Formats: sequence, structure tokens, C-alpha cells
Amino acid sequence: MNFPLLRDIVVLLAVSIPAILAFRALRLPSLAGYLLVGIIAGPHALGLVRETEAVERLSEVGVVLLLFTLGLEFSPARFSAQKRAIVFGAGFQLALTTLVVFAIAKSFGVSTPVAILLGFLGTMSSTAFVLKAYQESRQLESPHGTLALGVLLMQDLAVIPMMLLLPALSSGDGADVTALGLGIVKGIAGIALVLLLARYAFPWAAHLVVKFGGRELFILFVVCVALGSAALTESFGLSLSLGAFVAGLFIAESDFSHQVIAEVVPFREVFNALFFLSVGMLLQPGFVAEQPWLVFSVGIAVVLVKFAVMAPIVLYLTQSKRLAVLVGIAVAQVGEFSFIVAHQAGEMLTHTEEQLFYAVTVLTMFATPFLLQAAPRILIRFGARGQLAERRGDEKRGAHDVLIIGFGHCGQQLAQVLTACGIRYTVLDLNADSVKRGRKLGIPIQFGDASSRETLIHAGLWSTKVVVFAMSDPQATRHSVALVRNLAPNVHVVVRTRFIREVDELLRLGADQVIPEEFETSIEIFSRVLQHLHVPRGNIVVQAELMRREGYHVLRTGTAPTRSLDAVRELLALTQVEIERVPDSSPAAGKTLAELELRARTGVSVIAAVRDGVASASPGPELRLAAGDVLVIVGSHAQIEACRTLLHGSPS
Repeated sequence: MNFPLLRDIVVLLAVSIPAILAFRALRLPSLAGYLLVGIIAGPHALGLVRETEAVERLSEVGVVLLLFTLGLEFSPARFSAQKRAIVFGAGFQLALTTLVVFAIAKSFGVSTPVAILLGFLGTMSSTAFVLKAYQESRQLESPHGTLALGVLLMQDLAVIPMMLLLPALSSGDGADVTALGLGIVKGIAGIALVLLLARYAFPWAAHLVVKFGGRELFILFVVCVALGSAALTESFGLSLSLGAFVAGLFIAESDFSHQVIAEVVPFREVFNALFFLSVGMLLQPGFVAEQPWLVFSVGIAVVLVKFAVMAPIVLYLTQSKRLAVLVGIAVAQVGEFSFIVAHQAGEMLTHTEEQLFYAVTVLTMFATPFLLQAAPRILIRFGARGQLAERRGDEKRGAHDVLIIGFGHCGQQLAQVLTACGIRYTVLDLNADSVKRGRKLGIPIQFGDASSRETLIHAGLWSTKVVVFAMSDPQATRHSVALVRNLAPNVHVVVRTRFIREVDELLRLGADQVIPEEFETSIEIFSRVLQHLHVPRGNIVVQAELMRREGYHVLRTGTAPTRSLDAVRELLALTQVEIERVPDSSPAAGKTLAELELRARTGVSVIAAVRDGVASASPGPELRLAAGDVLVIVGSHAQIEACRTLLHGSPS
């Protein structure tokens, strides 16, 4: 083949496809598969790829698009509920991790500039790996997912001052202060220019492109913006990816952000795969084979140090051991930004230091998805040990009828209804800002983790009749449902979940009722469609109830409903519930139901009557109708039409 780069790309993709299929079949993360393929196919193993430098250059496009979309993901509104924990957590983590790595490096005789560089490299974590893992496990909207992603994106922002300080570190002790100052000013000017263009020029240009160019031109425009912002910052002496990330940050606040993400993602996925393949190709397996204990000991030390720094910070800010463990594990690896910083640092690292850095980064990246998958199971097993279900009178707190766990949209709506009905309740939520906001509104809300036995007891679990789970964290919900059922076997547990496939396990863990949003949304959709087509409301209610019964029957038993339910469907399909008003000129006014012989003449049954705003259920034959009365009647289509004719006047 006369085009070696094309050959190498085809080889990499051809090897990657079966490898990723195998990883997915084993339910392993795909990014780890790309790393493994890169190592095996790279020049230091099988040597299937020859143009490694060209592949690395091409993969930089993937990094640019990756960080551009990461910037788009960083919407301040999305993280506003946990902004305090994110800002302070990330700030403390960055400072403490850098200091700890710096101190360890100095203790081994590393020079001060290199020790600072290693501190920078060690403090960064992999946003791409964690984001991908949380997306695949549907934990991105969970409390720990939001907090972890916020901390990771704050780390990505910290690369800006790191990149500005790199010239001073690489020049050593004899750095020219004037040149350093000019470099920093130049870098700040480049970033400021990108910000101005993204903030003011992009919305104007995007509006024109959408108005006159259509989708095809918009795709070209978005890719041009991502790559152009990267090229602009590089011309100012900064990295390619930094400009793309900063541009994405400000475009995220525009009206076009969602469409931009939709158009960039297909390109990003392909180039992103090339990036992680190229990361794997950088590692020399021979170096790991020669010094395995060094690589694994340093890798384990990095994971432990980063976890030991992050977990106490999260525990202090959230008072949740569960969040502390999950977020601590999420940031306990070296990330893709570290490669960018190391590449920008030039030749500050020796060959041995560079290979050790590559080996530790690949090792911690590879281990991260498995640690994230194992963390909830470890927490569940650890938290379930030694828990007793005895009821102690001195531990009962706050009598109420309903305990709501989670104060999102669902929890807030339920709290409003319970308040209107005069039903006592307590809300338990893990978001400090939500708790503060709820207390200002007079909501009886407590801060706490529902996966903790002590928190549930303190929240009054043993005096509760109904526990409603309105959380957005599937793992925490499953653990908490099992814990509630263990502590309070007689309490009624209602769980809101997203997907139908989660129903069976939640029922097995002890839930009495599981409401899957996916299923209920489908019922609401067909109800709205029938309503728009003027199908009688009574029929809609009947159809919805039948669908609900059949659906949940299949979910519980895995078998189709019995024929008796088909008979019920046929029977109920013939009836409907309607509301009819007695007109002012009605011949039925002044007559009783017995005198009208309403049922005998029309076949309908009156199940309720309303007069002057007062309702009476199942009225007797002595009810005398008056003009303006409202009757709730049940019958077939023909019977109701006959009743309507009688009430409005009939020739016979």
C-alpha cells in the first residue's frame, strides 16, 4: 500500500473491532480495550503499526474533539446543586495531591522542576474514562456521578495555569524572568481571544450558518470551530487541546450547545479511539517486563495516594461515606491531560521516567473502569455486615407516615401533594444545597445518606408506614431498598426507577411497588394520543389500567396475562364513563330517577351526582333531578347516547 498511514489506521481499526466486541460481551469497558489493542499492536510488541508518529498526530485531533465536547459538558447550571463540594473538593484535591507527589519525588532525589512536573502529572485524572464508564453504567446523573464529573472538569480547568508555568519549569533555574512573563502574558492573551470569539462571534456565526446553510454546513462549521480554536491557542504557545476545551466551555452556554454535541460526537468517537490506541502504543511492554514490581508498586501507590487525598475531602464536604468512597475511586488514576502536559514539557523527563509515567498511566487507566464497577458491590457487602433488624424504642425519631428519599423533581411533587393532603412526611436527601433550599420552603427535610443504617433510623424509619425512593442513583437505590427491608420488614416500599429491566431486582430486594418511568411514560404517551383523537376519557382510563396490569404482570412473572384478562378487556371496552349536565330546559328536571326509569329506558347507571359543588356517590332512585345537576354515568356508547337524548329532550 502506497499510503502507510492509511494502512496503519485500517490495521488498528480492524484489530480493535473484534477486541471491543469481546470486551463488550464480557461487559468490560471499551476504552480499556483500546489501550490493550494499542499495546499489542504497537511498535514495541507485534509491530503491526509502522507510522506511529503519524497515528499520534492524527490522534491529537481526537483529543481536541474530546476536550471540546468535555468543555460543552461543563454547564454551570448542571453542577449548581453541588458547586460548593465541586469547587472546594477539586481545589483541595489539586493542591494536596500536587504537594504529596512533589514531596515523594523529592525524597527520591528528583530535581525541584521535575518534582513539580510530576506533581502536575499525578494530580490530573481521566475525565474521558470516568465519563465513559458512568455513561455505560447510567450513573452520570447520580450524586456521586455529578460530583465526580464536576471535580474532574475542574481538574481540566486547572491545566490552564499548569501550561502557563511549564516554560519556567523546563528552562530550569536560569529562567529568563522577562521571557517567562511575556510567555504568560501571551498565553493569557490567546485564551482571552478564544473566549471572546466563543462568547460573541460563535452565536452570531452559528445563527447565520443554521439559517442559510443547513445541517451539512453546520457540521463543517462546528468542526472548524473546534480545530480552529485549538490552532489559535497553539499559535500563542499553548497546547492544541487547551483552546478547544476553553472554546467548548463558553459555547456550552449558547443556544446551539446540544446540537453541537450531537454533530461532534461521531467524529469524537473515532478519533478518541485513535487517541487511546496511540496511548497504548507509547508503552514499551519490555520496560514493564524488566521492572514489574516498580511499575505495579508505583501504580498502586498513585491510586492509594489519590484516593486517600480525595475521599476525606468529600467526606468532610458531604458527610457521606458512600460518596467519599465512590468519588475517591473515580479520581484515583492518571488522566489524558497528563499526557498533554508531559508532551508540552518536552525533554524534562528521562527515558526511564517517561516510560514509568506511561506504564503507570496505562495501568491506572486500565484499572479504573473495573474499580468503578466493583466499588458499589464492595460498599453493599461492607454495609450489609453486622446490620441488625431489632426495633429499639429509644431509637425511634420523628413520627410521620411517609419517608421520601430524594428531593429531586419527583420528591418535590410528592411532598407538595402530601402537604396539601395533610399527611405527615420527612424527606431525606444527600445534597446539602437541596436540603438548605427545602428548609427555606418549610419542608421537613434532613441531610443524610439513605444507604446508611444510622441515617435511616435517625430519620424515623421505624415510625414510617411508607418509604418512597425518588433517587436517581440505581446502585444506591438497590442497596437502600435492601437495607430498608432488612430494618423494617413491615414498611411499604415504593420505588421510582428509570428502566423496566430494573424492576425484577428491586422487587427481589424487597420493594412492594416499582414504578418504571420508561413504562409509565409509554402509557402517558398513548393516553395523550387517544385524548387528542377524542376517545372518551373513561375508555382511556380503562385502557391505561389494562396496559398497566398486563405490563406489570409480565414484569413480575415473565409470562403473558391470562385469557380472563382478555375477557375483562372486551367487557370494559364496551363501557365508558361520561359526565352529563342536566340542561335548563330538560324534560327530566323535577323528576326522580325512578320516575324517569333511566336505567330501564337507556341502560346507563348513575354512579354519582353533583349539585351546587356537593357530590353524592351512588344516588338512589329517589334522587330528584334539577337543572344544572351533573351526572356521572356508566354505559356503552349507544346507552350513553340514549341517555343524552333523554336528558336533552326526546320525541317519545
